[in-house]
Amino acid sequence: MKTASVSLTIGRFSCRDCGHKFDTPCMCADGEAASLWYGEFLFYARDGSTVYWNSLNDAIYAAYKKMKDVILAKRPDFPKYGVGVSLSILIDPPKDGSNYWASPYCPACRGHNVDYQARLEESVTLEIPCATFSHWTSLTESQQQAVIVEALEKAKQAQPTK
Repeated sequence: MKTASVSLTIGRFSCRDCGHKFDTPCMCADGEAASLWYGEFLFYARDGSTVYWNSLNDAIYAAYKKMKDVILAKRPDFPKYGVGVSLSILIDPPKDGSNYWASPYCPACRGHNVDYQARLEESVTLEIPCATFSHWTSLTESQQQAVIVEALEKAKQAQPTK
């Protein structure tokens, strides 16, 4: 499996389900540092695995973005923040069959309901497996659009009501 050497910060998170606080490598940044990872993503799995995706100049991302923009133009009721949710569905699932997610899972309860608290001063460079897209590329364009719509529909349902 192809890997990438990625320089990351250490972020402090807290779990809303069990209250556990934990530190983990992430692309979390406060202020100007956020531009360090423009177009780069980490995705986390319940089994503890992490994959990296640099979407800049990536044909898969370009095709996804074009499809997503057409869908959002037709469905303004979909939340714009749902993009991170729908990106994770492009990636081949981890070995345990779960899905990758754009935020880490709690190591204590394996819950996914976590809040970013702060960026710590530490940083670390890690070799991280690169995301793969075999399943996504095996789908037809209409199947891909249906998957994006389903992910955005889930994001819409999860958004807080006003």
